[in-house]
Amino acid sequence: MLLIEIDKTRYRRHLNILIAICIVCLFIGSFGISQLLIYLYPAPEGTHFHWNLLGVVSSVLLITIIFNIYKDHTFLNEVSYVWRLKKELNLISRKMRKLMQASKMGDEKAMLAIQFSYTGFSAVMDAR
Repeated sequence: MLLIEIDKTRYRRHLNILIAICIVCLFIGSFGISQLLIYLYPAPEGTHFHWNLLGVVSSVLLITIIFNIYKDHTFLNEVSYVWRLKKELNLISRKMRKLMQASKMGDEKAMLAIQFSYTGFSAVMDAR
């Protein structure tokens, strides 16, 4: 993965918009689905926990599917790049102990991975 410069204000604005859209969709979707299920299948004892839970889970799945469809859209360029970068950095940091040992033995690939981790981490911190 190559490190690229991103427009930090655009990234933050688009991330905030995406978070707001997800919150609204989760609220409306889970409430709407659970109310529809309660209307169609009322429970005589009055508890509707399973319908509410099904509404939340189905809304999360629907948001995930929609995001996966639109993740390559130009609006989400910076957001999806930073998420992919964080994923890569997480994978590297899980293996950091082995990478440090390998770099002490002179392994060039381990040194490159460590250098990428340090550079990428500083880039992610700057994006905040």
